[in-house]
Amino acid sequence: MQASLIPDENKFEYQSAPELLKIIDNTVKSRSAEEYFLYFHGVTHDHLRELDRELFLSTLRCTVRFTTETSLQALICRIWTGGKHRTLMFNLWTNISLKIGAIPGHTYDSIDLCGGTRFFLGNLRSKEGYEALGQRT
Repeated sequence: MQASLIPDENKFEYQSAPELLKIIDNTVKSRSAEEYFLYFHGVTHDHLRELDRELFLSTLRCTVRFTTETSLQALICRIWTGGKHRTLMFNLWTNISLKIGAIPGHTYDSIDLCGGTRFFLGNLRSKEGYEALGQRT
């Protein structure tokens, strides 16, 4: 259903992780909007492992988040190139820090940013958040 909202020119058949990253990089470099969605069909669970390795080595990791539908072999890529999501995360982090700091026995040092995290829902679906918060140990 989400794929139907993505224009046909932003839909691709998955070939390889390097090819997917090339498409993402070209999208980031060639367009002026801050947010894009790309759809890739034919993505298996093994392809996601390969993609994670490639993303780890690339500079695109903080710009790209994925939603996958394993049963449909589909991946939706959200590209957020501008500073809006960084501002949003900073404001959210600040507000949460102030709230936790107001709890007796805690300070803003009680929490830490954990970076983007992928949440798996069984073998069917996963989604990546831009940032996650956790307890500082």
